[in-house]
Amino acid sequence: MYYEDFTEDVRERVEDLIQEEIPECIVTVRNVVKNNGVRRKALSFVVKDEKATPTIYLREFYEDYREGRDLDDICEEIIETYKRGLSRFQNEIDVEDFTDYEKVKDQIYLKLINQEMNKVLLKDVPWRAYLDLGIVYYVAVSSDECSATILIHNEHLQHWGISENELYEKARENTLSKRKPEILRMKDVIKDMIIERITGSTDILAEDVEYDGKTKDEVEEMVNEEIEKIESQKPMEMFILTNDIKTNGAVCMMYPNVLKDFADEQELDLFIIPSSIHEVLLVPKRTGSAKRLNEILNDVNKNSLDSVEILSNKIYSYNREDDEVIIEEV
Repeated sequence: MYYEDFTEDVRERVEDLIQEEIPECIVTVRNVVKNNGVRRKALSFVVKDEKATPTIYLREFYEDYREGRDLDDICEEIIETYKRGLSRFQNEIDVEDFTDYEKVKDQIYLKLINQEMNKVLLKDVPWRAYLDLGIVYYVAVSSDECSATILIHNEHLQHWGISENELYEKARENTLSKRKPEILRMKDVIKDMIIERITGSTDILAEDVEYDGKTKDEVEEMVNEEIEKIESQKPMEMFILTNDIKTNGAVCMMYPNVLKDFADEQELDLFIIPSSIHEVLLVPKRTGSAKRLNEILNDVNKNSLDSVEILSNKIYSYNREDDEVIIEEV
């Protein structure tokens, strides 16, 4: 079944199911414009007097269907996802609050997006330039199980009666204080990925559970041995800079002293690879070629990374002497 046929089939089935409980609910398929101008098909549930409703994207469900998952099972999960999301929205998100700057100002944050790929969007939102990127602003609404963001547009500033500079200062304050930076060793991240493959979880391994016939200690020892073997052949002098929630963490490269302190501690200058909107990679200049790193970045952006998450096709560099991030010429 082609994707277009899948989305319409799912829409019809989901609408039939939901109308058994909410007869007035209409289900529609929307093309939602996301970061980098990417359009994604999503289901929207339209119910009279509901001011906010979850948006449920269909691409991953389609991939599940292509791998053999039953269509009815997919539709039932979509219904349950909608119900849970609606309940959280009703309890946690008051759309009326968004019209009052005082009620949302402490939840405004910065994030980085690509200028060139978002030229149309940047006409409608407050932003400022950073390298080849754009700093934009969003309001975060979060709970333990649900998170939502609302991108701030020019019309919001007009309604709030504040300037872009005021918005920037408040968003910067919130971002620095509430989104703490983290620098992770690549080999530790790979270790966690391997453990997750084995156990299905990145949580601490349970002492009394066997994983494919191996104990907790045996799993950790096995993974450590494999990582050390890889490192002995080719050291992984690469680090990941992100924030403590691993979302929109590329902005951490702008944090005061984060790059300086790390570079001084390591006694090295850095290449910065903008690997996604969520993180950047830090590579010692002594271990990499700018041209080769740029080729790898472009290949990953083109063939591996979700288009929505692309940050840039250029790499940057940081020199301790200048304490400045610049676009690296290759």
